Amino acid sequence: MRVGTLAFFRGCRHRQMSWPMRYDYQYSYRVCTDCGIKRLFDPESFRNCGPYGYDLQELIAGDRARRMKQRKVTSLKSLLISD
Repeated sequence: MRVGTLAFFRGCRHRQMSWPMRYDYQYSYRVCTDCGIKRLFDPESFRNCGPYGYDLQELIAGDRARRMKQRKVTSLKSLLISD
């Protein structure tokens, strides 16, 4: 009873994740088999990456925005160093 009550207040802990599934040529993801939440997966490092979310399109859009921002910062740093 006590464990069930604690799980109710804390929510799902996402311990039972599915095997990685390929979305397209660039993205893979895993799904929690208990609650259905998704998380992006990096097959090169074989690790989960980014936040959890129920909408896969939002997760991919967030990852693309993060990558674009990272590229801009990297290119600005290289310009500053070369001067």
